Amino acid sequence: MSKIRVLLKLFAGAVIYTAAAIISNLIFPMSQEMAALPPEEAWFAFPSLVIAGFIYSAVILFVCNNSRKSGLRRTIQLTALIIGVNVIMTQIETLYFQAAFPIISDREMTGLFIRGILVHLLFVPSAAAIFSKKSIKLEKEFVWSSSWWKYALAVLVYVPVYLGFGMIAQLSPALKEEYAEWILNPRLIQLLPLWTLFRGALWILLVLVTMDLFVERKKGIIAVILIFTVFTAVGLIHPSVLMSPTLRAVHFFEITASMTLYGFISVKLISKRNKASEDM
Repeated sequence: MSKIRVLLKLFAGAVIYTAAAIISNLIFPMSQEMAALPPEEAWFAFPSLVIAGFIYSAVILFVCNNSRKSGLRRTIQLTALIIGVNVIMTQIETLYFQAAFPIISDREMTGLFIRGILVHLLFVPSAAAIFSKKSIKLEKEFVWSSSWWKYALAVLVYVPVYLGFGMIAQLSPALKEEYAEWILNPRLIQLLPLWTLFRGALWILLVLVTMDLFVERKKGIIAVILIFTVFTAVGLIHPSVLMSPTLRAVHFFEITASMTLYGFISVKLISKRNKASEDM
C-alpha cells in the first residue's frame, strides 16, 4: 500500500468519523448548555473532529495490518473494544465526577453514552472495511500468564498509577479552580480508591480483548498503548464548555502518560513471551 493511498484512506476515515459525529448529534442532540461552545474556540469544533478521526483511523490501520484475525470477527471485536475504551470507560468517569459538571443533567449523561456508541457503530466498521486486506489467518493465540496473582496485581497497579498521575494533575491551578465542587465532596474522595479498583478490573478485561487480536507480544503492547491513550485522550482536543483549553491540556498529558505506563505494565504482567510468534 503506497503512502499516498494510506493518506487518502486515513482522510476517508476522518471524513467518516466527522460524519458519524454529526449524525449521532442529530439523532440525540446535545442540550443548549452543552452545545454552546466558547466563542474563541467554536471555530475549531469541526477541524477537531477531522483531526481526531484521522488519528483514530491511524490506530485502526495499525490493528488491521497486524491482527491475527480478519473479516467480520475482527470488526465486531474491534468495535466493541473501542466503544469500551472511548465510551464506557470515559463516560463512567464523567458519571462519577458529575458533581463537578453542574450542566450535565441525567438526560445529557445518557446522551454522552448514546452519541458515543452511535459514533463508533458507524465509524469503526467503516474504517475497518477501508483498511481491510487479504491476510493469512493465524491460528496461534496469544500466550497468557497462568498465575492468577499477576492478573490481580495488574488490577491493583491501576490504583497508584491513576491516583498518582491524578495528584500530579492536581498541581495545576486550572484543575483546582474548575473542579472545586468534587474536590470538596467527601463522599467522592472516600469512594475514589474503591471506584478506581473497579475501573482497574474493567481495564484488564479490555487488555484481554485487545491482546486477543494479536500473536506477537510487542505488537500487542503497542496496540494496547495506542488504543488506551488515543481513544481516551484525543477527544480532549474538541472544544468544550466543560473544560477550558488549559484544563483539557492538563488532562491530555495526564491520561496519555498514565495509560501508556499502565498499558505497558499490565500487558507485561499478564502475558508471556511467545518466542515462536515473535520470530515470525
